[in-house]
Amino acid sequence: MTPPAKPVVTMKEIARLAGVSRQAVSAVLNNRWKEIRLSEPTRRKIEAVLQQTQFKPNSLGRALVLQKSQLIGVVVSAVNYSFFPEALQGMEDLAEQEDYGLLVMTTRDNADRQEQIIRFMLDRNVDGLLVHSLPKIHRPLQDRIRQRNMPVVYMGGDGTSFFPEARSVATDGRQIGALGIRHLMERGHRHIACVDLMDCVRQGVQALLTKSSEKVQVEFWEGLSYREAWKRWHDAPVRPTAVFFMGDDMACRFLSLAIPAGVLIPNQLAVLGVDDIPAAADALIPLTTVAQPRYEQGLAAARLLLDLVKGKEAESIVLQPRLVVRQTT
Repeated sequence: MTPPAKPVVTMKEIARLAGVSRQAVSAVLNNRWKEIRLSEPTRRKIEAVLQQTQFKPNSLGRALVLQKSQLIGVVVSAVNYSFFPEALQGMEDLAEQEDYGLLVMTTRDNADRQEQIIRFMLDRNVDGLLVHSLPKIHRPLQDRIRQRNMPVVYMGGDGTSFFPEARSVATDGRQIGALGIRHLMERGHRHIACVDLMDCVRQGVQALLTKSSEKVQVEFWEGLSYREAWKRWHDAPVRPTAVFFMGDDMACRFLSLAIPAGVLIPNQLAVLGVDDIPAAADALIPLTTVAQPRYEQGLAAARLLLDLVKGKEAESIVLQPRLVVRQTT
């Protein structure tokens, strides 16, 4: 026999049990009790009744009252990009705590598609945008975001070229560069190739070299695939003794060419990546890497965005990387 359904507890019933008005209950639910000058004891009494009755506010009703969709738009290059799954988990965990949903769409690094996606999200009245994709959109779309007073958080770098008012959450790129190059120098390397480093990471490398009393030759190889990087290293008259890649995925693929070719890792060649994706620990030879806090970055980005949605003052966030030493250096 099916047990009888539990009676639905309404806001009116909560108000009756607490001996207050529905306005007071609504103010506590929406964290606006100070605005109506509700006393601390009254707030605590309402919260106690809410807890006792296990009251769950109707999300749709609350969204209509607050003129919020309870949706965050998430714009990313690709969901299979190694950085994204853990970052998304952080976003989801925070959004769930705050009774928000995520609308996730991929740009495939196509500028026109990115603008179409953002227009689609604006039409769906998302409450804010989390972006980890191409760093620029056209002025008319920026103006539309501005007219909607919609907060934007850009992940992975400075988001002001995407949207001038955007906040950002990123790992300290200069520190990534400094950690990586310092580690290779401490391992005795004085001829190092850096492959496709982001500008901020390259700045960190150059800043450390400027301060160092050691003479170190660093080559910056730009715009190369892992195969092209392998060929350039293999064919070099004087080969670098270490290669520093911007991503673990590229470093692991490089290893998949170097090891079968008989290159002794790390005795002949040290290889260093960035990110600490799961594949780094499972590479043919476990990869040394500069780890980015992916989950924490997603969590921090979602928290920052929701603070902005709620009208709070919030500034951009810089997270710190850490060196994970394995067997390739």
